[in-house]
Amino acid sequence: LRKMTGDQRSILLNKELIAIDQDARGVQGQRVAKSGDTEIWLKPLADGHAVALFNRGGKEATVELDAARIGLAGAREARDLWEHRDVTLERGRYSARVPSHGSVVLRLPGQA
Repeated sequence: LRKMTGDQRSILLNKELIAIDQDARGVQGQRVAKSGDTEIWLKPLADGHAVALFNRGGKEATVELDAARIGLAGAREARDLWEHRDVTLERGRYSARVPSHGSVVLRLPGQA
């Protein structure tokens, strides 16, 4: 732990991601979409939903989220928990460039 880099520390201590894991509702996430090496997982939360966009492939990939297709019609906003910034879902859609073996994790409020 003494030789941990700043990046490693920020991953392990990301309070927004830890809150998803420790959500009071305690419901397991499920894969709701798969296309080639990319997957979308959905986890209901006490006050909304978490959506993870995964790229299990060896190259960067674009992952397209259509909120209505995963049961979240009307979703308009989210929070990117890795980047610590708010994002907008245009017409319920969001597109992310996901690095090889990486993820983008979004928190969508108020749709519990």
